[in-house]
This record gives sequence, structure tokens and C-alpha cells, in this order.
Amino acid sequence: MTFIQPAWLWLLPVALPLVLMLHARRRRDVVVPSLVVWRRVRTESAPAPSRRSFPWRDPLLWLQLLAIALLTLALARPVLGEFGDARWVVLLDASLSMSATDVAPSRFDEARREVERRWGGRGANGTVSLVSVGPSARLVTADWSSGPGLRRALAELQVSAGPADWSGAAARAASLAADGARVAVVTDGFGRGQALEALAAVGIAAEDVAVVSVGAGLVNVGVGGVKVEPRGSRPDQWTVSGRLVTSGFERGDVVRVVAAYRPQGTATFLPWGAEEVAVDADGAGEFAIPLDLPGPGEVQVRGPEGDHLPADDAVVVSLRGEPVRVAVVGEAHPALLRALAAVGDLEAYAVAAVPAPAEAAAFDLVVVTSETPDVPATSTLWLGTVPPGMRAGDPITVEQGGLVAAPHPLTADLDPTAFGVASAVPSRLPAGSSPLLLAGDDVLAWARTTTTGRQVLLGFDLEDSDWTSQVSFPAFVSALVAWAAPRTWSHVPGGCRAGEACGWPREAFAGGWRLLDPDGSVVPGTPTPVAVEGDSLATAVWTGASFDAGFVPDRAGVYMLETATGSVTLPVVTSPLGGEPADAGPARAVGAAASAPRPWRWLALLAATGLGVEAATALARQRRVVRRRWRVPLALTGLALVAVVAAVAGVPLPSYGPAGTMVWVGRDGPPADVAHGRGVNWVRRRAASPQGAGGGHDLASALERALATPRGYGDLRVVVPGQPRDALPVQEAGRLVVAAAARGVRFDVVDEAGDPEAAATAPDSATVEAVALPDRVRAGSRFALRAEVAAPPDAAWRLAVSLVSARADSAGGEAEPPGGPEPTASAEASGVGPGVAVLELQAGGRGELAYRLELLQEGGDGAVDVTSVTVHVGPPPAVMLVATDDQRGAVLASALETQGLSVERATPFGMPGTLERLSDYDAVLLVDVAASEMFPEYQALLERYVRELGGGLAIVGGTSAFGPGGYYATPLEEVSPVSSRITDEAPEVAMAFVLDRSGSMGGLVEGATRMDVAKLAALEAIGLLGEGSLAAVIVFDTEARVVLPLTPVADEDAFRAALATVNPAGGTAIYPGLVAAGELMSASDSATRHVVVLTDGLSQEGDFAGVLRALTDMGVTTTFVGVGDAADRRQLTTLASLSGGTLHMALDFRALPSLLAQEALMLAATPIEEGTFAPRWSAGGVPGFLTDAADGHLPELTGYVRTTSKDEATVHAYADGDDPLLASWRYGLGRVVAFTSDADGRWSQAWTRLDGFARTWAQLVRWVAERPVRDPWSLRLGRRGDALDLVVDVPIEARSASATGLPVVTLVGEGGAVLARRRLEWAGPGRAAASFEVDSADPGELTVALSPAPKLGLTDGVARTVAWPVSPGIASRSDVVPLAILAEATGGAVYRSAAEVPREGRRTLAWRLLPEAWLLVALLVFLTSLAVRYGAVPRRLAGVKVRPAARTRTTSPGP
Repeated sequence: MTFIQPAWLWLLPVALPLVLMLHARRRRDVVVPSLVVWRRVRTESAPAPSRRSFPWRDPLLWLQLLAIALLTLALARPVLGEFGDARWVVLLDASLSMSATDVAPSRFDEARREVERRWGGRGANGTVSLVSVGPSARLVTADWSSGPGLRRALAELQVSAGPADWSGAAARAASLAADGARVAVVTDGFGRGQALEALAAVGIAAEDVAVVSVGAGLVNVGVGGVKVEPRGSRPDQWTVSGRLVTSGFERGDVVRVVAAYRPQGTATFLPWGAEEVAVDADGAGEFAIPLDLPGPGEVQVRGPEGDHLPADDAVVVSLRGEPVRVAVVGEAHPALLRALAAVGDLEAYAVAAVPAPAEAAAFDLVVVTSETPDVPATSTLWLGTVPPGMRAGDPITVEQGGLVAAPHPLTADLDPTAFGVASAVPSRLPAGSSPLLLAGDDVLAWARTTTTGRQVLLGFDLEDSDWTSQVSFPAFVSALVAWAAPRTWSHVPGGCRAGEACGWPREAFAGGWRLLDPDGSVVPGTPTPVAVEGDSLATAVWTGASFDAGFVPDRAGVYMLETATGSVTLPVVTSPLGGEPADAGPARAVGAAASAPRPWRWLALLAATGLGVEAATALARQRRVVRRRWRVPLALTGLALVAVVAAVAGVPLPSYGPAGTMVWVGRDGPPADVAHGRGVNWVRRRAASPQGAGGGHDLASALERALATPRGYGDLRVVVPGQPRDALPVQEAGRLVVAAAARGVRFDVVDEAGDPEAAATAPDSATVEAVALPDRVRAGSRFALRAEVAAPPDAAWRLAVSLVSARADSAGGEAEPPGGPEPTASAEASGVGPGVAVLELQAGGRGELAYRLELLQEGGDGAVDVTSVTVHVGPPPAVMLVATDDQRGAVLASALETQGLSVERATPFGMPGTLERLSDYDAVLLVDVAASEMFPEYQALLERYVRELGGGLAIVGGTSAFGPGGYYATPLEEVSPVSSRITDEAPEVAMAFVLDRSGSMGGLVEGATRMDVAKLAALEAIGLLGEGSLAAVIVFDTEARVVLPLTPVADEDAFRAALATVNPAGGTAIYPGLVAAGELMSASDSATRHVVVLTDGLSQEGDFAGVLRALTDMGVTTTFVGVGDAADRRQLTTLASLSGGTLHMALDFRALPSLLAQEALMLAATPIEEGTFAPRWSAGGVPGFLTDAADGHLPELTGYVRTTSKDEATVHAYADGDDPLLASWRYGLGRVVAFTSDADGRWSQAWTRLDGFARTWAQLVRWVAERPVRDPWSLRLGRRGDALDLVVDVPIEARSASATGLPVVTLVGEGGAVLARRRLEWAGPGRAAASFEVDSADPGELTVALSPAPKLGLTDGVARTVAWPVSPGIASRSDVVPLAILAEATGGAVYRSAAEVPREGRRTLAWRLLPEAWLLVALLVFLTSLAVRYGAVPRRLAGVKVRPAARTRTTSPGP
């Protein structure tokens, strides 16, 4: 036996002898009627004084001794067995499988009973740290003593519908068990193996883990991977497909799957289709159910009911969502409109004024570009204008490199140092806002969330910046739409998954709503907005930590967001569970030690029993005497009995103590005057396992442990010394805010930067605060290294960059293309001061480039700050060169390959026919390709490739490109930065359109007839002719009819009216149409006369030779156009030969507008200019992407195609006069370049022989190929203190993976030793993360390796080597919450120094559980009762009245 509080045992040698002494000295009072007899006896006999006899046989003596001994033992808290410092870390599985009902009422309830029985009982021994292992492991209690508190914590836990985060749980277990605590796992067959594997990864062997298993055998059918896709061309035809996984089924068993449909705006799912699925050998099966659905709505797929796990029985997906609606108030920059169009599923509207509040609900986003007195009642972007009621500063100019982006989801892909601003208006930060762009201390852009929507301010006009030409601009617009107009969960690809953070939809902005779970119960802990006063733009705002973190649903089903205007359905899905591993079984313990009983309550109850028996016995002996003399002693005994019962029952006592509990979270302990006060705990900032596998962000882990600290009495405050701008990942911050709100805890921040003591010890020197690099660079490309320098302004500094190592990499066994530039060996920036220094570097071949950055003082010796960065160089851009034959483009392809580019050649008809296949290429080069040589579908596909996927496109000229190639009225014209239409004064021409109107022209083309397409094409071609030109329309079947004679082209209404009368009918006879055209042309005196003949079939014979000879003799040129598969190429070729004209053949009628437009443009102006000329750069000089390649000059060329630059395009070089030679623009997410001369033909032969030809084109193609998207499974590394943070971009096809299905990350040291291993964790939409603590500060190399995950498409794994220490700025800084916001969200404060933190020295009266006090009171009161009873205390002092009667002393026993 051992004792928890053995000091109380000293009461035994004090109290027991005291009782014996009282009995030895006690008196016996006897009442007699007279003293005469006693006096006579005493006088006569005078006996000697008698010796006192001790009452050893008195039962009261033994009852009293027993009660005192029992009370003293209860105070000492005996433990029957080994006690010492017994500590347990219990990992309780709270994942989806634990909700199975094969054990009544569920596996999770059984697991909680096991934990309570083994570690939470009254006899349990030591302390328990309880970790709930759901989708994110959560520390519930940290070193709590067993008892009511632990049992209440268990009762509050709930099971989740998500996977178990065993890697996070293992990291917490390693940290908590570092001081010798034992680890126990309570799980089922699904979690046992994963838990032991995760614990082994952090150094905890399986034989050292106590395992308690629950479960009796699972029978389940789960539905997953559900997709609803169009089927065919009809809008009502769909196919819902997915996969079933089963447990407890055998091969060949049949499972019925039902698809139900709920029309938009209704509440009931209607059965709509079903399929019988046979289970295969793996217990799985696939289904595909065709559905004909009448309109928008939701589809539910459900398996059979009645299994043990209802949570994965059904999945709800959205059929079709409403498009995002954007209103633009004021003049919109064309680049903005193109970027909006590139978003997809978006409709933009131009409106004259800010929509009224009732109308604003129809728009998801309002873009305001001009001053307006009204504030939109929806999400708003103020672009280049000051919002109403807001005071703006004086305009400033920001040079390139002077802008800094603050952490925010909108700035994730923003590179602010790549552009400047000619005129920007700074503004103040309104309440609840976060800065986006900063120029020094000036805020140029901010964002916030209000109850009317999200508000963003950009304090400069797009016209005053070159931002629109950067890759980041369309990415910013796309992020803006996603952030300002969030969709409901069912409209997001993959939906919302249980256990993962799901963003609030736009309907949640207004506040005043409640969230209902699938059972209809209100979900607690939802955020609320904060009211603001004196704000002209909002009345209430949301804090970033509470709203942006979203909501983590713990179960699957349909949640409901009930708002004041209606309700929004929020479907939540989960990953279905298949066969359970065979080690599941009934509850059992492996290596678990029995708890040592602590029987103090039983001892106290025995003591209470002894007190009661003793009081009853003493009272019984006084029945023959006056009992009122014993009222006080017996009343005191009764009070002692009551005190014992109160101790056992847990009745609180009023006592003075600390007003609250403070938890100081820091790498160092709290100040001395705080640390010595009662109610102050210290949680060390770095809470990580010895193996370095931290439980997420080190600060977040420490804060989580602080929240799990026993609070004692009063408020719990967590004080975090740091800097208010220090940040936590938004998901971890959101979890902390929810947990803090649930416990009523606030976070306070001590600004170490503002602490005078910290400032006094700060070095008076310069440091590199952060280094920004692209997430990846392409082999051979140039990239910018931007270093943020903090330095005293009174000195000049130099930033030197040197290449330490270049590690080659041939991933996947692919051969590196030969040639290519070498990486930059060294670079230097002089005159560096506080701010951002930019260095341009050149990447070499694929692999890793390790650079060393040194910050030196001008004229000084040695570096004042040194850091290392590693650049991941991916493969060179994949380029597809499209040309009509092998000769065209051969020289250009060879030149690009010599520069290390990977070039694949294709013909216009042989290029990839799907967007997915086209996405394999970073850039496409069209080399002298005519529009008629490319399917219209391929042209549209190329436009989408640039606009939606961010692909690059370079259009290289020649005699078959631009105007001569028929680009006008095609997707090629739309995507090109130059127009085929020339604005010169066009000559007057006479043109006759001879159109086939035979019955075959009634065929359909995308919902319209061929005749309709021909009429529209003719109208567009007529509109391209010069103002003084004439046009005529002739139609023919078996006969010809002049619909409209030669008429001025300006009379557009006449042409429309004439063509409206034409309908398809009859046969095909071209000859009458040629005759009618000849008659019209003979009456015209125009210098240029031209006839275009259009047909889709075989014509009847006629005197073609005669009529065509007559036209030729009159100087009339003729062109024949055959469209469709029925057009006779042989006949049309003969006719073109007879006339000396040209022939165009196209299988697709959609090419007809381009062909007719080409004819009109060729007549309106001369598009080809030939002759030697010297190109010239534009006023901006040599463009930055060609600085090294072009050597400052352009060679002479001998020809080009005349075009006109579009308004939004940038012309980099001119040909002869003002005709563009090289132009570019941003189209959607991609970049397009047009070069109007050729690259290897007759116009550029001299240039191809120069050394700079290959370098120029390689740099141009690399620039075009820059894309704002990242590689699948790309790794981003960064440093936070001593933590190495890893962020992985998960490709779309792998984002349905559960947390346990993500790849494992291994951290390998320089010597090949494995430092840590852990599984990735979901950190946000499309992103997974891991964090490692690196103990060594010595520079070296670390390798981060991602294990293969074939089921997710990661076949070979990914590895990246970095130099340590890593620059703190490499990792993306988006999606983080500063500590100051965390303090605000929890009601805390930011203090400038530790001296301002309120001390916990103030004490207050509070009711506390003090069983020791009750027991001590009982013991003291009982001893007092005995002292009064046996005369040690005068009875008068004890309040006992003494009657004046004769008395004598006797030694006979008494009570």
C-alpha cells in the first residue's frame, strides 16, 4: 500500500494518544439525594485515594480510536498497489467505423465504457491524457486525474463520420509520453493496424502499447465515388456512377442501388432509377445508372438499409448549380472582362448603377469602378475608386518591386513585385479587414467579410498598372470569385467530406442563421458576426479565424443552413468502409495494467459508520441520567458525521483561491512574478516527439495542450508571447477558436517585438526576413528571387546570391533534352535597404538548385545574415508545334530542341482532340496554319485550352496565317492579340455572292440550317468590305434568282431583308448563277470585281467554260467554296481551273463564315507585305523576357502579314510603319503571342542563320508557357522557427482520398538517416500538409520524400532535397490567421509587453471541491466532542449548564 498524501499520517501519533489521555483523565458524575452519609464515611474511614483503572474494555474507546484512524487514513489517500507517477496517454478512436452498431448501442459507446472502466473509475490510478482520434486528432485532457472530470470529458465526446487521424494522434502521444507515460489505444479492427503503424513511426513500439479492441463483426454496404455526368447531347440526359464497397458479403452477392432525384426548390427525393450490382472477390462493385432529369436539382444514391453503418449508405450530389452572376458598375477594363470570362460558369452584366438592396441578391459579386454614393448589399470589389464615406490618402507611385503581399487566400498566387503602379490611393484598414497589398506602411488593398458579403478594395486603376499582363492577374480574379461568391457544398467538385473543413456558402454572410445536423439538431459553436460602429460600409463583420475556417462536419448526411430568407441544403459525404481486418473482435486488453484502487471513500464511509455507532452507544448509556448535558458533545459528533458524508458526496466548500488559471505558452517560462503565483501553468512552446514528428504546427500543438490543461476554478486564460503578425494555418486556427469557445477560454498575445526588454536585446543589424520564390520553375527559364530585408535605414547593404550545388534529376527515367542554358552561378544586388530586393536568376536543367544568400554591409567585412534556399527545377515546357507538313516549322523545332525544350510535332488535323490530352502541353505553336486546315472543334478546343487551363499559344505567321489564312470570325481570331482586319482605307470593290439554296441546304448545323449559316456568313463578309463597295446576292437551285442587285454595303438592312426571303428548296445548278453574276458585273465599273460561288453538292452540267471565260475577259475573279461531304471536289477543282481562281473546301459548315470573310478581307486590302525591312522595338524597348536572347536588336526580315493590334494587346515590336510584328496579351488564364512574319520560311532565312535565333525563340516560348497552375503533387517547403513545413498540392483526381489514404512523408537527413515519418494531413481544399521539428541548427541537406500511392495516381513518389536552414518565406503564406486575429476572435487582448499582462495574484472566494478539508473538519470536530465529553474542556465553556447537586469522583466506567 502507498499513500498519495502521506503527510496526514502524522495525525495518528497525535490523535490516538490524545483519546487515550482523555479516557484516562475522565470523571464519573453520580447524582445522590444527600451528602451526609458520604461525609461520615469519609471522616470515619479516611481511605487512601484509590488508583484509577483504565477502561480497556469500554467499546466506546475502540469505536473512537477506529473512527479517528479511518479518518486519518482517508486523508492520506491510500492506494492498494503501485502508485508512483502512473501516467497514461489514451488514444480513443472516434472515426466512422466506431459508429457501427454491431455492438449495442455502438462501438464508440462500448469504447467509452472501456476507457471509463479502466482509467476513469474512482479507484483509477495516476493521470490520463485523452486524445480523441477523429478526422483531426484532438487532445481532450492533458494529465488529468481520474475522477468526475475525466468521466465528464468522456461523456462529451462524439463519434465522427470521417477517417481517423492516427498520424496526428501518434505525434501527440509521442509528445505526451516523452516523460515515461504509457500509451493505450482503444479502437476496432479498422484502426488497430493503422494506429500501431503510426505509433511505430514516432518511435513507440507495438509491444509497448496497450490495445483495447471493440466490435463483433461488421456487415455494411458503403456508397462512394459518385459522379453525375452528361450522357449524350441532350441537356436532360445524365449518368450517375460510383462504386460500392461491402463488408460481410461474399462474391456473387447482389446489392441493389437506388438513385433518387430532388428537383430544385423541393424537399423530397423521388426514386428515379436503380441497378443490381454483383459483389466481386474484393467485396466491391461498380454501378452506372442512366437518368433522364427534367432540370436542376440533386441526386441521391443509396444502398440497402439495415446494415451496421448507416453513415455511408447514401451520397447526395448536385446536378447543376446556378452560374455566378457578376455586375460591373462603371467602365470595365477589357482584361478584367476576359479574366471573368475565363472563370467558367459565370455571367457578367454591365449595369449603370449599384443595384438596389432588393436587386443585389441576384448578383454574387458587384465590381465598382467609378464613384457611387451607394454600397452594394452583396460581395463587392472597389476597383480604382474610393468607397463611399471612406477617407483616402494622397496618390502615390509604386515602382516595380515596391509592393508586398500580405498572407490571404486572394494573394496565394500573387507576385506583387512583378509589377508597379503609376498612381495608387492608400486607405486605412476598416474593422475586421486584412491587408492584401502594402507599399511600405501604406495599405493599397484590403479584404474583409461582412454581413452583406465580402468586400475587397484595390486602390488603383488597372490602367495605371501593368498587372493585367502578369500571370497572377487572372489567377487573382479567379480566386476573388471563389472567395467572394462561395458555392454551396454540393456545387463544389467532390462536395464536402465529413471530418474536413467546409467553407460557409454565401447565404451565411448575413448571420442570424443556425446550422442543423442530419437529425435536425442545432450544431453548437457556430460563429457570430461582430457589430461595428461608425463604419460607412458595414454594420457587422466576421473575424477571419471564425468564418474563414469554415465548419468541420462530424457526420455524413444533409445539413441545413436555416437563414432569415430560407434554408440551404449542405450535403456531406464520407468515405465508405469495406471489409474489416480480421483482428477485430470483442473487447480485450493487450498488456494493459489494472488500475490500483484508491479506497479513501470507503475508509471515510467506515469512519462515518463508526461515528454513528459511537454516538448511538453513548446516547444509550445516558437514558438513566440527565441527557441534556450531552447535547453539545453529541451534536459535535453529529457534525463530524455530516462532514464525512459531505466529503464522500463531493460537496464544495467556499474558499479563497486564484481568480482564474493562466497558461503561459512559450519556449521560455513566464516572468518570475507570474511563475511563482498560484494558478499559473507553463506549456512549453515546442511540443513535439523526439523523432521530430510534430503534431502539426508547433504553436498550434502547444495551444491545444494549453486548452486541455485542468482549469481549476475561475476563468482560463492562455497567454502567448510572440508577435501579433505570427500566424497559424487557418484550419488549425479555426479548430482552436471553436475549442476555446466551447471551454470559455481566451487567448492573449504578448508582443515580444514591442517589449522594451526584448527590444533592448535585439541585434542592431540587418536580416533577411523572408525569401519568395516561384513554387516551381521550368528548366531553362528565368525566375525572380525576391528577398524581404529588414535593415536600419542609415546604412547600405548588398545581397549576394551564389550557387552552392546543382543536383540533376531525371524523374521517371525520362531523358533530359540536350542543350539549354546553364543556371546562374552568382548574382548581386547593391544599395539594398529596408524592403524587397529582386534578383533575376536563370534555371538550368531539371533537378535542384541550392543557393546561398548573404547580406553584407557596403564596405564591411563578412556577412551579417546568411540563409539558404532551394529551387525545384521541373522539366522544360512541353511544346506542341502544329504545321501542315514536315517542312514548315522544321527549322524552328530544331532550334527549340537545341535550347533544351521538348518539342512534339503534329498536323492541324492530327492534334489532340480533347482538352485533357491538350493539357499535357505547356504551349502550342501554330506555324503558318490556315483556319480551313483545322477542324472548328479543334480551334474551339485551343481557345479553351488557353482561357481555362492557362496554356500558352504562339501564332507564327506566313502566307497561310492571319488574314490570308481565314482567321477572321474564328476562335483563332478571338484568341489572337492581333486582328486580321486591316483598318486602312479600303478600295471600292464589287462583289457578288452566288449561294446554293438547294434542298440539301436545309440540313441542320448545331440547331440552324445550312442556309442560315450561309446567309449569316454572307452578311459578315459584306460588313468587312470598304464603305464605298457594292455587293449583290444571287441564289440558285435549278434556276437562278437575283435576291439583291449590286447595292452599297452600308445599307445593311437591305441585305438582311433580302436574305430573309431565301429558303432552301430544289436542285443544284451553278451555271444559271454564274450567268446572273456575269450580267451584274458587266454593269459595274468598279476597279475590282469578284464572284464567290458557294455550294454543298454536285451541280448540273452547263457551259461553264464559256461563262467563266466571259467573266475572266471582263476582269472578274472567281472563287469557289465547297462545304460538306456531298460537295464534289473534282467538279469544283475543274471550275476553279477554268476561271483561274481559287478553291476552298471544308467538310464542316462552321468554317463557312471564315472562308467568306477571308475572301472579303483579301479584296478589302492587301494583307501580305513583302520586301526587306528593319523591325523596331516599341517605346518600351526590348521586352524583359527577351533581354538576354535578342541582344538588343532585331534582324532584317523580308515579309510579314499585315494585321491590326487589339486594344488590350501589348505590341513589343513593329514591322514596317505601325504594323505589329510581335504582340502579346493575357487571354483568360493563358498568354498568347503573335509573330506576323514567319520563323523558318522565305521571309526569315537570314535570321535563322544567326546565333541569337534559337535563344530568342526559346525564351519567347518559355515565357508563353508560364502557367499559374502547379504540378500535381508539387511540394512546397518552408520554415516556421525550428519546424519544416511541407504543403502538397493534391491533384483533382486524388482529392477524394481519406486522411488515411494520403501518402506518407519521410524526412531523411544528410547521412541517409530517417529522421521522421508521418502521413500527410488535409490542410484545406486541394492541399495536404505535414510538419517536422528539426532539432539541428547546423546547415545541411534534408530530403523530403513522398511515398508512392498508386490508387491516387502517384506511381513513383516525389522527393525534394532542401538546404537547412530553409528561408522562412519559401512556403506559401496564404490561408493563415495572425495571432492578433486569434486573440480578437476569442475575446483576448494584445499586450505590448509581459509587464502589462494582468497577474493572477488576486484571490477570490469560490466554491471548490475540497474533500480533504471536510475530512479534517470532521476529525477536529470529533476530537473536540471527546474533549468536551470527558472534561478536558470545562463544560461551561462548552455551553453545558451544571446543576448544583452533590457530586463525587469515582473510577467506575462511564460513557
